[in-house]
Amino acid sequence: MSDRPAPAPRTRAEVESEQAQQALERGQELLDAGRAAEARPWLERACNIAPDNATPLLPLAVTLLTLGDPAAADAFARLAANHDLREVWFGLAAARQRLGDTAGAASALASSLAGHALHGDQDWFGFADAVAARAGALGWCGMRGDGFLVVRPVAAGARATILADGKPLRGRRVGRGARRVSIAVGGVDLLGSPIEVDRIRRVEGFVACRNGGLEGWAWHPGDASRDPVLWLEQVGGGARRRIVAGDIGIASSHPLARPRGFAVPAGRLAGFADPLRVRGA
Repeated sequence: MSDRPAPAPRTRAEVESEQAQQALERGQELLDAGRAAEARPWLERACNIAPDNATPLLPLAVTLLTLGDPAAADAFARLAANHDLREVWFGLAAARQRLGDTAGAASALASSLAGHALHGDQDWFGFADAVAARAGALGWCGMRGDGFLVVRPVAAGARATILADGKPLRGRRVGRGARRVSIAVGGVDLLGSPIEVDRIRRVEGFVACRNGGLEGWAWHPGDASRDPVLWLEQVGGGARRRIVAGDIGIASSHPLARPRGFAVPAGRLAGFADPLRVRGA
């Protein structure tokens, strides 16, 4: 007989957590395959098992929107109350537009544009054009992750006034020091204005020492699909090194967060001395 002790029985919470994760993974797999109707019961099961967990609620909201279910608006609204993410606000705008809630769709779209980098895919520009036109707005605006502004007035040829922190901006690219950009036509702000540049570029993260080197994570809540660029610096001046946080395989304790990991081996710290700092670019 083995003297190895029997494993401790799993708690109910552990069992339910595993069941919720399995249901979420199956539902996400079906949703990614374009089988939204089949994904729905799995995602609903995950939400029922873990009602306070936002992680399965987002794909469920997307599924409901895909299926044309009016409940999508409530699901996205629940997410937006606690999670300031681009896809949440955009999903809420789309769901409200389908319900005929023109003002609500415009408000959600404005929240998405003001505090989050624009999608790289321009297929949704037509949707934003339609929301702005139906709401009676003069157009919409936003900023890409590279700082380039997109300005879409409803009236072709309309002249927009662009101010960066109250001063006229030359060109369409926002510099690193700007905090807020206002874009107006005829003195009236477009949807998305003012654009909160510092919020879009904000970096959240953590760094710790391990085996003589550094490791940690970082992400842009306002531009979650972009790998953060960080700088390792000698406090007081001197050595400086560029770091890209690109490891998407790290776990997060915060629902819907998308942290990216990074590591700096001890050998790459040659030339540095305490104290050091890591900051966003």
